[in-house]
Amino acid sequence: MILISASALAIAFHNTDISALAQIGINLNWPILSLAVLASVGSVNLLGLRWRQILQPIASAPLGLLVRAQYIGLFGNNVFPFRAGEFMRADYVRKQLEKGFISVLATIFFERLLDLLCVGIIFGILIVTTSIAYLPLDYEAYYLAGALLFTGIVIVFVQNRMRIINLLARRFPNTVGGKEWLSELLTYRAIWSYLLLSAMVWSMYALRFQLVLISVDLPIDPGLIALLLVATAAGFMIPAAPGAIGTYHMAVVFSMHNLYGIDLIIAQAASIVLHLSGYIPSTVIGFIAFIGSSEVIRDAGKEN
Repeated sequence: MILISASALAIAFHNTDISALAQIGINLNWPILSLAVLASVGSVNLLGLRWRQILQPIASAPLGLLVRAQYIGLFGNNVFPFRAGEFMRADYVRKQLEKGFISVLATIFFERLLDLLCVGIIFGILIVTTSIAYLPLDYEAYYLAGALLFTGIVIVFVQNRMRIINLLARRFPNTVGGKEWLSELLTYRAIWSYLLLSAMVWSMYALRFQLVLISVDLPIDPGLIALLLVATAAGFMIPAAPGAIGTYHMAVVFSMHNLYGIDLIIAQAASIVLHLSGYIPSTVIGFIAFIGSSEVIRDAGKEN
């Protein structure tokens, strides 16, 4: 993974003019960048709100607890390999709520599915409204067919949810303990609430991206923001060093410079600022939350 990150960094920052890159850093609009950092913090709070909604059939969890858990997860993902943060926050929440680890981990897996769906929707909007030469000429038809197929699968799952739940319970009796959660998960009302909260989360991501681009003196461009949201999500999916170091930067530089025609130095600077505006606050706050959670768990152990 380190080799992948190093290779991605080499690709992203080849032919870099260090002095020009430093000059962009000096000329950053720091008040706007501060707003981008606040947007990053706001997005984590929205993630906690969405997670509370997903967890509702299992347990009623305080929002503050889930926001802290989100930060612990981000800290783990930014520092440790193999997305260890997802397991760290699942372990923290299951200890606080006294629920099964698999049940809590299943809600996190569902979160990732929701985010993947959001990326697909944003990509669909992008290809319908923007001409992308690297895709087939009839990509709109492909996307429409895929969207209809996915919608059909969701309808089938919702209409047959009890059969699916009973089948899972018979095949995996030791792992499927949250029948109530699964039943609630596969209702139209729940799906719409999850999608609404996911739209709020990704809107906050888009706001942070736009504020960062403004801070490096780039104009407002919804098409570019949509492209960056999809590209950075893809960068996080590539196995790499913790925090998607390298793959994130390569995705941003390729999207801005190769696909959108923005100057290479500006694209490289934007990749650094975009990454750090989310990485630094999530890691620092996550570290504090992690230290605090260790003390809470240790105190609970002493009481027991």
